[in-house]
Amino acid sequence: MDQKKIFLNSEGDSWNSRNKGAEIDDKDPIVNYFYDLHKASPGEIFGRLLEIGCADGKRLSVLKALPFTSLEGLEPSKEAVEAAVSKGVHAYVGTADQLPFEDRSFDYVVFAGCLYLVDREDLFSISHEADRVLKPNGKIILYDFSPQANLKNQYKHCSGVVVHKMDHSKMFTWNPDYTVAFRKSYSYDLKSSFSSNLDDQIVITVLNKCMPGSGYIKSNQN
Repeated sequence: MDQKKIFLNSEGDSWNSRNKGAEIDDKDPIVNYFYDLHKASPGEIFGRLLEIGCADGKRLSVLKALPFTSLEGLEPSKEAVEAAVSKGVHAYVGTADQLPFEDRSFDYVVFAGCLYLVDREDLFSISHEADRVLKPNGKIILYDFSPQANLKNQYKHCSGVVVHKMDHSKMFTWNPDYTVAFRKSYSYDLKSSFSSNLDDQIVITVLNKCMPGSGYIKSNQN
């Protein structure tokens, strides 16, 4: 059974049960990023945001305080989605490789600590789907492990699941239309900006999507 099916069938619900007590506030790196944007440009409307790996909607509930036109979430756990909906969050059951949304429909696509658990063969379809639903001049926000070298180990909560730690921004930055606009590291427990174990360091990376083709340098040669 592949990891996507494991999370859709059982582990997504199990993860949600283990993390029900976790709180999210303005110290959360993703929330903090948007609060800083709002402080810098208080009159700006942020547009439409999709959080992939939204769990029970805690982060989206906090972001409701900011001027988004729409906040939506996608999550493999049916129980988590039901909990998110009960909070008034627009959440749907699904996975990142098949997004049930129209082309160019979001200003922000957020991957909230989920890419390290996806099947490696789905990375191409995941990056394609994120690019498909993101508007030109939109932003992709990645919140995940970013070790010094690619790492692979067993997931301690469920047999058959492998953890892949890597710089997932490379899924997009090979394309010259994507550029890194912001990057900040945190310790795994979020108590500092430095971790003694760099392999467990968490990084938030914000990528800008330019208009298609605008990232290329003009050449007179064929």
